[in-house]
Parts: sequence; C-alpha cells; structure tokens
Amino acid sequence: MKSIFDLHPNLDAYFETSDGVKFYNHSDASAHARSLENKKIKKVGRPVKKAPKTEKTTAKDRIAAINQMDSIEAVQKALENEKAPSVIKAGMDKIKALEEALAKQTGEGGDTGTDDGTGANDKTDETKNQK
Repeated sequence: MKSIFDLHPNLDAYFETSDGVKFYNHSDASAHARSLENKKIKKVGRPVKKAPKTEKTTAKDRIAAINQMDSIEAVQKALENEKAPSVIKAGMDKIKALEEALAKQTGEGGDTGTDDGTGANDKTDETKNQK
C-alpha cells in the first residue's frame, strides 16, 4: 500500500485526527476533531529520504584505479575531489608518465626542448650558406 506521500508527491505534511482521518490542512482537521472525544491533531511531515550508501574505497584501491587509467583527462577527473595526499601524488605521477609517453609518441621528447615540431627552428643548408 502506497503512503499518502507517494500518492501526493508535492505534499510536505498532513494533519491526522485521533480517529486516524488525514487532512491536507489544519483547519479541516480541526473542524473534524471538534466532533471527537479526543480532539488532538497530529502533524505528520514527509519522511526525509536517506542518501544511498556509497561504497568507500581505500586510498590503495584509488591509486590502483588511477594506475590503470590511460588518459590524462581520466586521471584529472579522478583527482577532482581527492583529499588523500598519497592518491594525489600517485595521480600526478601518472599524469607525468602519460605526458612523457605522449611526447615520445609524437616525437616531441628531444633533448634541447626547442623543437616545436613545425620545422621553424630547422636551418637548411641554403640558410647556413647565406651567412
């Protein structure tokens, strides 16, 4: 059997007289209660829904999950609300490793750090001979 709150989703409270009759407003409940021996009226509020239980994970589990991630964006998202220093450090280490791997793949991991990949810093033989 559904509760009155399930049947009326916008109802915040109802008023119940001593004989169990429910009313949406206090004045109607009060008028009905005048005819009863017990004239008490009880206000019943909508029950507060409990937040669903979330599974807590250990820092060790979160670090293991980060180490399995294969994109910088995924690691950054995992670190968004992270508080544990060990997990944050593991995430930063993972981001650094992913950046280094990306640099190797794209050929941008040179020793000088001046090559931007566009060839703008390359000197041709013709340019050298003009000087």
